[in-house]
Amino acid sequence: MYAPNPSGDSACARGDAARRDRPALHLLSAFGSNEDPADDGFMGAWSLDGAAEVVVAPRALDGSICLQGRGWVLCAPRSRYRGEDRTKVHLAHDGRAALAFRGYLLEPPLHHFSPPEALLEYWQDKAPADRRRNGVFARASVDLVRNRLVLSTDAFGFSPLYYRVCEEHVLFATRADLLLLPDTESDPIAMASVLANGFIVGDRSLHRGIQRVPYGREIHFDCTPTPRTRAWFCFDDLPAAETPLDDDAVTRVENALCRAMDRCRALDYGPWFLPFSSGHDSRRILGALLDAELRFDAATVRFPQKGHLDLDAHFACAMASHFRFPHRVLELRAPADYAEDDAIRRARTSAETPMHTWAVTLMRAAGPEATALLDGFLGDVLGNPGYRLPGLYAEPSRDIARVADMVATIPHRRYLSPALDVAEAIRQEVIDYLRPLADRRNVAEFAFDLLRQRRATALWSQQLVPAQHLVLCPFLDLDYMCAAISIRPEDRHARPLQRECLQRFHPALASFPGSRAVPPGIRPSAAHLSRALEQACVRRMWQDTPRDARRSAWRRDTSPAGRCLLSLSRMRPELVWRWEWVVQPALEVLGHTARLAPVWRRDA
Repeated sequence: MYAPNPSGDSACARGDAARRDRPALHLLSAFGSNEDPADDGFMGAWSLDGAAEVVVAPRALDGSICLQGRGWVLCAPRSRYRGEDRTKVHLAHDGRAALAFRGYLLEPPLHHFSPPEALLEYWQDKAPADRRRNGVFARASVDLVRNRLVLSTDAFGFSPLYYRVCEEHVLFATRADLLLLPDTESDPIAMASVLANGFIVGDRSLHRGIQRVPYGREIHFDCTPTPRTRAWFCFDDLPAAETPLDDDAVTRVENALCRAMDRCRALDYGPWFLPFSSGHDSRRILGALLDAELRFDAATVRFPQKGHLDLDAHFACAMASHFRFPHRVLELRAPADYAEDDAIRRARTSAETPMHTWAVTLMRAAGPEATALLDGFLGDVLGNPGYRLPGLYAEPSRDIARVADMVATIPHRRYLSPALDVAEAIRQEVIDYLRPLADRRNVAEFAFDLLRQRRATALWSQQLVPAQHLVLCPFLDLDYMCAAISIRPEDRHARPLQRECLQRFHPALASFPGSRAVPPGIRPSAAHLSRALEQACVRRMWQDTPRDARRSAWRRDTSPAGRCLLSLSRMRPELVWRWEWVVQPALEVLGHTARLAPVWRRDA
């Protein structure tokens, strides 16, 4: 689709003659075909002065849709919503403004398939910057009259949105790899961080110059490459952690969850689907569903955990049988097919985390129709301490230093090149990132949320979900967060809040064992399967990485010991399973950056 911007509307426009003198930006590829079960999100480009052109290659639109005007473009994958082929999924345009939106808002209830006029009205420029925005979302707004771009995400930034400044243009996308140019280089601090911790510190990506939009902020680009940042959410808005964990507090927390579920229900998106583990997060959501007598489907992936093959699935089946709700157990595919699924997971998460390798199996089971997935994300962290370190909560500045020391530890640094020996840089990045929280006693919980949870745990549901589905996170409701955060952290450390709520309001659910506390007498039985899956993934990573790119990446990023270990993993993967914690993350991160192709190109 082409939607022209009326001439003269742009405050910084230079006219047609100037446009011909400016280098153009070319979009080479976008989201791929409808057969890809994991494609979701949006991407786009915007000219800083309205004069630099954006050219979309015809092949870039296979399986995608596009809104385009003078100096800007928005793209998203095609999808279907309630039997209708939506040609504006995630996108809206009225001649004066263009919008890309992914996710949902609870007040008022809006989601990325809501009527375009409702979304445009909500995000109009005159809306107060400090308005409460309760939900999980990523948004890019183009003001076609004043030539302004605004990027923002939810209060805690769990919905990913990335951006980069490329001379005359700003590029943005819900995946970092969708912003690649031919000359993009790797970011050593981000690479070392994800290899050490399974997540990237701060707002970095694996690529230099590509940043993640900060939590609770709006980034405004006008006519210059330096953006203005405006905060619409502040941690000072949250209550102090001074409430004792007593019966009244537990009741307030449970009531807040019920209200959050009611708000999710008001979205009226589609049938509800519960990814059900044996943990407390999904149990509490299950209890709310059963109490409200709501219809839903549930599924559990049978996946090796702690050396066991059948922990979550075993206990989930027992609860499904007892409470009589619809439930399926999803089996992993054969190792070679599983490795193919894992390649999809790596690509869609930009290799930013090695976690949740079972996610593609779950997403495939969600089906082709628009469905609301209920994710228990962050429930345990709000209900229990994220870091179980003795002596926490006495002095926030000391807690920040301890977390920074932990994150900066690179246990396998001997396998990495000196260029990735950046422990002190990681430590300082964490300290700077958490400095705005230095006055809060529960800074350790927020550190866990904003570092590990935001940058690793959330990615499976935010970047692997098919485009027709919507992931709802009841525990991220702002009222629920206020109720949970207000409880003293030392109380939640001694008596996990999730368990207290279950025992008080759902004692039958609380009585079942689970994967977090495996009953005695159950012996590990899946070590052989774990090795087979790991070896299949290692073979697939080697297969997917071109030889020349592989050699240059290994020389740049690994030490001689690391190169020997990686070479051995290619020739005899069964011999290096004891070093899987080194080999697989290294292949995932280093190999991913080596095999990427550019998505955008500038004129010479």
